[in-house]
Amino acid sequence: MVVLARHLWQASLPERPAGYKFNMRLFLAGLIVLNLYLMAHENAWAVNEKQQWMELREKGSREFKLGNYDNAAEIIQAALSLAKKLSDDRYALTLGDLARIKQAEKQTKQAETLLEQALKLSEDSLWPSHPDALRLRKTLISVCITNANYDRAEILLKKQIAILKTDKIEENEFLESLAQLAALYQATNKLDQAIDCTKARLALRSSGSNYFDLAQLYRLKQKWDQAEFYYKESLKKEQSGLTLYFLAYSCAAQAKYDEAERIYLQALAYFKESEGESGPQSLNCFEALAIAYSDAGQYQKAEDSFKKLLALKEKTYGSSSHELAAGLPYYAACFLKQKKMSEAELVYKQIIAIYEKNRMTAHPNYAAAQASLARLKQKTSD
Repeated sequence: MVVLARHLWQASLPERPAGYKFNMRLFLAGLIVLNLYLMAHENAWAVNEKQQWMELREKGSREFKLGNYDNAAEIIQAALSLAKKLSDDRYALTLGDLARIKQAEKQTKQAETLLEQALKLSEDSLWPSHPDALRLRKTLISVCITNANYDRAEILLKKQIAILKTDKIEENEFLESLAQLAALYQATNKLDQAIDCTKARLALRSSGSNYFDLAQLYRLKQKWDQAEFYYKESLKKEQSGLTLYFLAYSCAAQAKYDEAERIYLQALAYFKESEGESGPQSLNCFEALAIAYSDAGQYQKAEDSFKKLLALKEKTYGSSSHELAAGLPYYAACFLKQKKMSEAELVYKQIIAIYEKNRMTAHPNYAAAQASLARLKQKTSD
C-alpha cells in the first residue's frame, strides 16, 4: 500500500525524480486500492449512522411507552436528522414515530400531516403494498377518522382494501379493513354501502359477529324482517345475550309480541347471569320487555314490569337519578293508553321534579314531560 501510494504521488509531480519510470499497472492498481479504502470507510460511516438511528428509535420508543412524550419527541427528532441522510424509507418510518407521539398528545391534525408525508415517501421509495406503507396507511386512516376527515379516510381505505385483495396478504388485515370501511359508511349514514362491505366480509368468513353486524345495519334501516333473519343466523354460530335482545326488539317491531316476550326473557336470563338483575343490560332488557307488553296491550304485565323495573333502578341509582327519570315516559305512556290520566299525570310530575332537582332543565326529556303534562291537563279540563 505504501509503495502504491508513493508511486501515485511521484506520478502526480510536475517534475518526476531522476530515474523514475512510470508503471501504468501499478498506477491503476493504486487507484483501485485507494477507491476500495475510501469505500470501506464510507460504508463504516453508513453502518455507524444506521446503528445510531436504530438506537435512537428504540430509545424514543421506550420513552413513549413510559408516557414521556416530550423526551420521546426530542429523541425522535434527532433520529429524523440521521434518517434524512440515510434513506427516504427510514425517514418515512421516523416521521411515523413522531406522528404516533403527536397522536398520543391529542395533536391529531399534526399527526395527520406527518403521516401523509411519511406515507408518500414510503410509497415512492418502496412500494404501496410494502408492510411499512401498509402500516403507515392504516395509522393514517385511523387519524383521519378521528379528525372527521371521512372523505380522505374512505379513499385510503379503498386503496388499502384493493392492495390487500390483489396481493393476497393476510386475510385478517383484509377483513379488518372491510369492517373499518363499513363502520365509516355507517358513521356517515351510507348504510347501503356499509351493508355491501359487511356482506363481503360475510362471504369470506361466516362468523356470528359478521352476521350480527349485518343484522344491526338492517335494524338501522328498519328492515325488521331482514334484521330478524340475520340475528337468527348469528345465534346459530354463537349464543349471545345482546343478539337475543336485538332479535326480540326486531320481533316486537313487527308486532310479533309472543315471540318477542319469549326471546326477551331468554336475553334477560343471560344478562342476569353475567351482571345480576340490576346490571345496565339487565335493566335495559327489562325495560324493553315492559314496553313490548304495553305495545301489545298486555297492560297488567306492563305495569307489573314497570313497577319492578323502577324499584330496581331506584335501588341501584337512587330515587332522584337521571337513570330513573329516563324510563318514566314509557310508564306514563302505558297509563295514557289505558286512559289512566291521573296516574300518568303523577309520573310526568315525577319526571319534572327529578330533572329540576338535578338542575337538568335543559335536558330534552324535561321539556317533553312539561309539554305532555300541559296537554294532559288541557284534556282533563275540557
